[in-house]
Amino acid sequence: MVVYHPEAPKRSGKIPEKDLVPWVLLATFNGGFKATHGQFGAMSEGITVLQPRPLLGTLVVHNDGRIEIGEWGDEIDPEVKCISWRQNGPLVIHKGKVNSNIYNNDPTDWGYTVDDVSPTWRSGIGLSLDGSTLFYYAGPKLTMEALAEGMVASGASEGLQLDINNYWVHFTAIRTDNEKLIAEPLVPDAMKENIDRYLFPYTRDYFYVTDANSNR
Repeated sequence: MVVYHPEAPKRSGKIPEKDLVPWVLLATFNGGFKATHGQFGAMSEGITVLQPRPLLGTLVVHNDGRIEIGEWGDEIDPEVKCISWRQNGPLVIHKGKVNSNIYNNDPTDWGYTVDDVSPTWRSGIGLSLDGSTLFYYAGPKLTMEALAEGMVASGASEGLQLDINNYWVHFTAIRTDNEKLIAEPLVPDAMKENIDRYLFPYTRDYFYVTDANSNR
């Protein structure tokens, strides 16, 4: 049973209006597993919704907007002051090396696939060694090995798997047409259901990227 913090922040699931404007909102993409499927830790606005699990892969959004990915209790300081952090299983890539546990195909680490078939749509997020480049990964029929190889080949020093299975893996670039926001999917032939899902209140967690230099 998953136990949520009684003071967990109540959210509409909608991107704040100040960010939901042309030339500010740049991209949106899926988050990680539901709490019932992993019970991985999560914190937002200073409130720990689910307790962190030691040494699990954790993505941190710092107060200055900087992103950090690492192991909880190792690179990630449990006393860190930040906007939010989110765990989603063990790191796939840690300090530039592939986690050998990817070969165990344990669903408690890497998620349950549709019909229990391991090659499936998978997504992930990675960070370069100098922290200047954030990577998003997505593809069909991916094993954990293939996802890990893609992360290493792109130059990720730290890498974390996000959600899996076809409908939930979803990335859109945000374009503007006469002041209207238009979501353009990364893989149009596959990411074609509910394409603009993150531009409206949504029930599952997700990430969105804004232009830090925009005049808001």
